[in-house]
Amino acid sequence: MTRHTVNVTSCQSYLLRIEHLFYTMWVMADAKRPKSQRLEKSIGMLQVRYGPRVVQPARDLTRQVVPHVSTGFASLDAITGCNGIPLGAITLFTGQTTSGKLTVAYKVIANAQRARRNRGVAILDLTYTANPDYLTRCGVDLEYLLFARTPTPAQAIDVIFDLVHSGLRLLVVDGLPNLRRDAPAVSRFDAALPELKVLLASLPCAVIVVDEPRAPWLRWLGPASSAIGHCAALHIELKRERWLERGRDLIGYRAQAQVMKSRWASAGQTAPVEIILDTTA
Repeated sequence: MTRHTVNVTSCQSYLLRIEHLFYTMWVMADAKRPKSQRLEKSIGMLQVRYGPRVVQPARDLTRQVVPHVSTGFASLDAITGCNGIPLGAITLFTGQTTSGKLTVAYKVIANAQRARRNRGVAILDLTYTANPDYLTRCGVDLEYLLFARTPTPAQAIDVIFDLVHSGLRLLVVDGLPNLRRDAPAVSRFDAALPELKVLLASLPCAVIVVDEPRAPWLRWLGPASSAIGHCAALHIELKRERWLERGRDLIGYRAQAQVMKSRWASAGQTAPVEIILDTTA
């Protein structure tokens, strides 16, 4: 019987030469493609990985209309740079109690419902103080509103991701100060915000987070969420200026809205916002 000896090293060398040959042919074929095709392929891969708006022609920037929901106040919409609250991004509302920040958030909910009823809107009420009657007077249709409350602050971030994944058009997270009372919860919230930012970039959904400015000395009493300021594409701060009266009756108040940060406009712009208490709807 004849025995055949196989040289393993020679086989491996032969396979490597074949692999190198195919790689060379692929590189040459790719090089022969028009540069426009190679560029389109690269852009497509980036958009699949990071979202459809990660790369776009510069000529589109001047005429691009940012998908948005109106705040319900024309003066405020005009200074945001995107005509309202941007979809696919995080917006931060800050202000002291009675500044009007929550009323403006409710008005955004009402406008989101009017724009497209088949897309849901939701409130994550971390304060346990949301008033259905006041929501109705702000123009919100309760039949088309989802209402969420978490048993513990630590579950808030999971609920936010689940709601965003469900296909919402707008989510209002009310009560970031309440989340700060739980140190592990706020740490987890901060850690998850960059991931939420990337997720929203590929979805037609807006997230509004309602917060309050903290006095400097309060940092000794508990952790502060710093990530929200970095991850928000739009930050609006509201300050109450004066009460509005009609005769002897108190009918509302005038607030000043200031853009603290905007991806589409210069910071520092201000606009008056009049909030009427008895005719909000």
